[in-house]
Amino acid sequence: MPGWREDFFLLATLSHHGRLLDSENLKSSAHTSSDLATLIGRSLIEMYWRNQRRPLRTYRRLKMREFAIEGDFDPEDLSHPAEEGFPQEVTSFTRLNPYNAVIRSAALQLAPIVPDVETRVRLERLAQHLPYQPRPPRLHDRRLPSRSRSWQPTFDLSLDILRGLGGAYDPKNALAPGYIMQTWQVWEQLISLSLRSVFSPKSVVLQAQHKLGTRRVGRAVKDLHVYPDAIVSVGTEGDLRKIIVDAKYKGHVERGTTGISNADIYEALAFSRATGISDAVLVYPRPVDGVPSALDEVGHAKEFARVVADGVTLRAVELGVCGISRRGGLKRFSEAFAGAL
Repeated sequence: MPGWREDFFLLATLSHHGRLLDSENLKSSAHTSSDLATLIGRSLIEMYWRNQRRPLRTYRRLKMREFAIEGDFDPEDLSHPAEEGFPQEVTSFTRLNPYNAVIRSAALQLAPIVPDVETRVRLERLAQHLPYQPRPPRLHDRRLPSRSRSWQPTFDLSLDILRGLGGAYDPKNALAPGYIMQTWQVWEQLISLSLRSVFSPKSVVLQAQHKLGTRRVGRAVKDLHVYPDAIVSVGTEGDLRKIIVDAKYKGHVERGTTGISNADIYEALAFSRATGISDAVLVYPRPVDGVPSALDEVGHAKEFARVVADGVTLRAVELGVCGISRRGGLKRFSEAFAGAL
């Protein structure tokens, strides 16, 4: 199927860097333009400037020439100073370090391939804000010092950009992060990201713990908990209703018929009993059989089954994913999902 590699690349990247849609600004940008390079660029920019209150500095021995004696020097050099001053070594708490070198190089590498002009300019400004340093010859994963731990996500994302995380799938550079992944987990993360990009933060609760009952283990009695993928509040304050959202990767096509498996029904009923919510939506990716049709395209949502049991309404929805890597694809996917809810 044409474009499946590009779709795979986008989903793998979002799975590896789910924080790309964490902030309010990025939610709105993803909703208007979902090309991957712009999404990554805006994420890097926001993460960098958010941490600028505590610049990324480390202690480093620097060679310098000054007439004022501030560091270690060779006594013989005092009798023959150079035009710039006495050569000496100073221990400095500076932004000249390999961490900033990685961030600066990542911004410069990403800027030319970002289609959004504003994002491109902001990436270039980010690179200019850091002192000049050559690109590190080796790209190693590192843990930042504890005083700079808030910079770790920015550094990790910058490393992945330098390793090939760009705006589109490139067959000549297929070493991008996240290519080894569990598909069910990627689908669950995509559903969570889509909910956060469409609804307000107060309207979406992810993986919250709810008590279903108790169980006895030997003489001990322990609480039994369940964790719905998401609980979404829709409507106005006067007409607010809650919906359980459960991401399902497979199990709705058996023996040539489409429906909800008993295991999925039982799990949804457990979520309903624990939360007291009587409306649940099970979300499945739409499978593509043979030649893809318009129904398989991203932005298509269809309710294919409904079950009413013990006062609980379970709705099963298929979402088309083909073409999600195209410009605006993530926006269409999220809007179709929201419409299905």
